[in-house]
Amino acid sequence: MGRPPGQNSIVIKEGLHIYLRGKTWWAYIKTDDLKAPVRKTLKTSDATIARQKAWEIYDEVRHRQMSGRSVTKTDFSKLASDYLASMGNKGSAQYHADTIERHLKPFFSVHVSDFGLITNSNIVDYQQWRRAKPTASGSSPKDTTLNRESVVLRGLIKHAVKRGFLSKDAAPDVPLLKTEAARRPEFSRDELAELLKKAEARISKTDHTSTKKSRQLLFDWIVVMANSGLRPEESLKLTWGDVHLQSNKPYIHVPVAKSKRRKARNCYPMPDAIDQLRSLKARLGDELKAHGRKLKGTDPVFANWNGKQLVQIKSFITAFSGLLDACSFPREKADGVLSPESLRHTYATMRLEEGVDQHRLADNMGTSAKMIQAHYGHITLGHFHGELTKTKDQQVSNNASADLSAISQKFDEVVDALRQDKQETLEEIGRRYVLQRWEEEHGHPPSEEDAEIVDGLVLLWIKHDGKDPFRP
Repeated sequence: MGRPPGQNSIVIKEGLHIYLRGKTWWAYIKTDDLKAPVRKTLKTSDATIARQKAWEIYDEVRHRQMSGRSVTKTDFSKLASDYLASMGNKGSAQYHADTIERHLKPFFSVHVSDFGLITNSNIVDYQQWRRAKPTASGSSPKDTTLNRESVVLRGLIKHAVKRGFLSKDAAPDVPLLKTEAARRPEFSRDELAELLKKAEARISKTDHTSTKKSRQLLFDWIVVMANSGLRPEESLKLTWGDVHLQSNKPYIHVPVAKSKRRKARNCYPMPDAIDQLRSLKARLGDELKAHGRKLKGTDPVFANWNGKQLVQIKSFITAFSGLLDACSFPREKADGVLSPESLRHTYATMRLEEGVDQHRLADNMGTSAKMIQAHYGHITLGHFHGELTKTKDQQVSNNASADLSAISQKFDEVVDALRQDKQETLEEIGRRYVLQRWEEEHGHPPSEEDAEIVDGLVLLWIKHDGKDPFRP
C-alpha cells in the first residue's frame, strides 16, 4: 500500500513511512481512503525526531479525514483565487474581489493559517476586527456594509465546502447583523420641481452643440426616472425596442438583469415620462434622418449621435452631481446623500402618497411589497386622509359603480364559458385562467414566490372584465 520504501526509507506502519531527501526527512502517507498521497517535510535530519513528527502528521491527517476536512492545509489566498475564478464574469465579481483584497485577506491570511480548520470563533474574531477598522472618512463601518461583506465570506466558505476543503457539518456560520431598514433619501416635490427647472434652464445657457444635447438628454432622463421608478442601471440599458409608446397603455419592458436575480417586467410610467420619451424619440429620429439613418429598435434610448454613430450614455452621475450643485437645497439629508437613485425613491414616495397600492407599486418597480414597507414606512397616515375618512355611503356608492362597470354582457359570456362548476366564484374562475396563462407564458407553474403576482393578475382579470392580464 502506498509508495514502496526505498533504500533511504523507514517503514513506520502500513501506509506511513519516512524517507530522506538530501539531508532532510520527509513523511509519506498513503492509505486506501486517501485520494492522493500526502508528502510533508519533517524539517529535521534526526531519524528519531522524524519518526515522532511523522506520527503527529499521520494522526492529524486521519483526524481531518474523519471530520470531513481536507487532509492538507488550505491556503486562504489560493482558495480566494479559485473562488473568484469560479465566478467568471458575474456582475458582482468585482465587488467580491475588492472585498477579499481589502478586508478578508488581511485578516484570514494572518490569523487563520489553514482555512480548512476555520471555526465559529474565527468568524467572531473577524467581525470584531472588521468593525474596529475605520472607513476612509474615519467612521466605523455601517452594519449594512458589514452584512454585504459577510455575503462574500459566506460565498468563500460555501466554495471551500464544494471543493472538499471543508466539510458541510464543520463549516462555520456567518451571522448577519440585525439592521433597521433605512429610509432612503428622496427629493421633495418642491426640490424635484427646482431640479427640473434648473436642468431645463441650463440647456439654453450654452451655445455649444454637444453640451446642449448632453444637457437636454440629462433633462429627459430625470423626467423619465422621476416618473417611472426605474433603477439607474435599468434606464441606461433600455433600447427603443423596450419602449412601447404606440400601445393604448404605453409601457417600458425592463429586460432580465443578468447579474442579479431580477425578472423581466413591464413598467407603466406616469404620463410625463411617456411624453418625454416621445419627444426624445422624435428628436433623435430627426437627427438620424438628417444623416440618412433610421432609428432602430436595438438603438439605446439614452444616447448621443456623434456624427457617425449613436454613443450610449454609461452614466449621468457627473452631470447629475453638477446639476445638484446648482440647486439651492442641500444635497445631504438626514437619511443620506441625494443621488440618481433618489429619483426612484422620489417616484415611490409620491405614488404611495397618492394612494397607489404597495403591491401594485412593488410589481411596477421590480421589487417586493416587503421592501416598499421597509423603506417607505415614513409616509404618514395623513397622506391617506381622503381614503381613511370616506363614509360608508361613499364606499357603497363607489363599490356599486365598480360592480356595475365589471358586470358587462361580454364579461358574463367570458365567465360562463370558463365556469366548470356552478358553485365556482368569480375569483376561482379568474385564478384558474391566470394559472393556465402563466404556464403558457413561462412554460412552468408559478412558484410560491410568485403568489403575490398571481393574486394581482387575478384582480386585474376581474377588474378589466376578463381581459388577458398578460397582455398590455
